[in-house]
This record gives sequence, structure tokens and C-alpha cells, in this order.
Amino acid sequence: MTPDPLTRILGARIANLRRAKGLSQDRLGELTGLDRSYISAIERGVANPSLSVLRSIAEALEIDLCSLLCKEVGHE
Repeated sequence: MTPDPLTRILGARIANLRRAKGLSQDRLGELTGLDRSYISAIERGVANPSLSVLRSIAEALEIDLCSLLCKEVGHE
């Protein structure tokens, strides 16, 4: 099944933010209580995370949920 474009964009954004914080997928998994393989699936756009999972990821990345979901033009 082909990943949804929006899910792929969100996954890429999470991966970029994670790398910018210097975190591995393993460490992000530890901080969120999620398995590394699930983090990988989210970042590849093949998993569609719930809002509660996205909130956990945002907290681990030390940003608010809105900042995770809404990329400002000209940034990143």
C-alpha cells in the first residue's frame, strides 16, 4: 500500500526534528514509550499515529503539538 502524502510529510518532519535534536530513533522511543520500529514506521510514513502518540512525540522533542503539525513557511 502506498503511504498517504500527508502521512509521509508528517513522518519526514518528525525525522528532521528528531535529528535536529540529536536523538536516535531508539532514544525517541525511550522518551515516548514507543518501540523504535514504530518510530521508524511513522517517519517512513507507513504508520498513521494517533493524536496522543503525536503529543508524546512533540513533548519528547520539546515542542508543542501545533508546532509539530504546522510548519511555518521559510523554516526547516
